[in-house]
Amino acid sequence: MRQKLFWLFIGLVLGLLVFKFFPFFDSKKSNVRQESQMISFELQKLNKMVAVEKQYANLYSHQDAYDFLDFSFGEKKVILLVKTKVQVSYDLNQMKVELDSINKKIVIQKLPDAKFESFPSVEFKSLDQSIINQFTKDQLNQIKNKAALEIEKNIDKKELEEAAEVQLMENLSKVFLLAKVYNWQIENQTPIKLIPFD
Repeated sequence: MRQKLFWLFIGLVLGLLVFKFFPFFDSKKSNVRQESQMISFELQKLNKMVAVEKQYANLYSHQDAYDFLDFSFGEKKVILLVKTKVQVSYDLNQMKVELDSINKKIVIQKLPDAKFESFPSVEFKSLDQSIINQFTKDQLNQIKNKAALEIEKNIDKKELEEAAEVQLMENLSKVFLLAKVYNWQIENQTPIKLIPFD
């Protein structure tokens, strides 16, 4: 009985030594794989992001009349209030990112282009017309379209794009902060300066 206990004890000691000095799996590689999967999952959760939204408003007037020998008659006039909501968004599914798990590096190869969308609404504030010179439905539609285009001309797209880039970096920082916690490096191969990560 004592001999069996002795050999059982020796077997346990040898087993512990084997597990200690010859592990069956590399925990470091396992951790890196888990980190990589976690970062990939966080990146996949990103999709369309509205980075900037701004409202614009403008009063637009249009008038015309018949001219005959330097004399105008039959004047008609319309005043429109044009409101436009402009959004700058990014489709983050188009972002190209490579995860280098061997060197614990995130390589940002391409960021998506900013997409501008405008949503105009036109409201008639006043409409004056004479009996002999009235607006047709087609004319009013043309004036509405022209008023909407006029306000879009005055939108500073460069300013909006710069503001959108700042917001994009802010949103991405939440994901890349996770990478920094695990000591992953961020390599930026895009022309956009990623100040928080470089």
